[in-house]
Amino acid sequence: MKKTIVGSIILILVTAVAMSTLSVLAETDDVTYIRGMSGDRVTEIQQALKSMGYNITVVNGEYTEETQWAVASFQKLNGLEVTGNADPETQRIILSVDAIPVPTPKPEYKGWYVSKEGKYRMRPFTLHKNQVNIEIINYETGKTVYDQWIELISSDIEDGLVKDGFRIAGKRLSDSPVVEFSEVSEGKIELDICYELSVGTPFSTKEQIMKITPHQTIDINE
Repeated sequence: MKKTIVGSIILILVTAVAMSTLSVLAETDDVTYIRGMSGDRVTEIQQALKSMGYNITVVNGEYTEETQWAVASFQKLNGLEVTGNADPETQRIILSVDAIPVPTPKPEYKGWYVSKEGKYRMRPFTLHKNQVNIEIINYETGKTVYDQWIELISSDIEDGLVKDGFRIAGKRLSDSPVVEFSEVSEGKIELDICYELSVGTPFSTKEQIMKITPHQTIDINE
């Protein structure tokens, strides 16, 4: 009888541990978090990304478009498949000591820079008409920091998009985009495609900023 009781207790404990393990696995190993989901795990992901310098402005446990974009940036920089979804492998690396943070810009610099103040749109995951996909490079490492897709709307271009700093403007000529750079002043729009960058990445020379590669341009008049 005593052995039966002890055996039952052991079975109950083993079952409890197994259920607890399954619960942890469901949260950390089996769930892929996507836009629209929420929970403590999403909060952990947001906090980790924010601490590494990724663009997380609100930590609220909601898998928003901003979180999706930050995860996609992380995946790109860490050599993962870029989906914007926090799959188990992405979660593991985000929360590990091996995660690669956003390269820290130099605290003081002069010369060319991209304005932090201009408004921008989050990257969509389907390229639509009148959008452009550009890649920003960290010039010290040569690694891609992120891709940004920006919708080009006539009213935005007429308004100037960026009110301070520098803008990147280009117009498709034949099969190759021509990229030019000029200081921004309100109402100064010379070309009909503007690539707005607003993350504050510093560039010390015009030659460095010209390494930005427009992968695909779509003429706004198409």
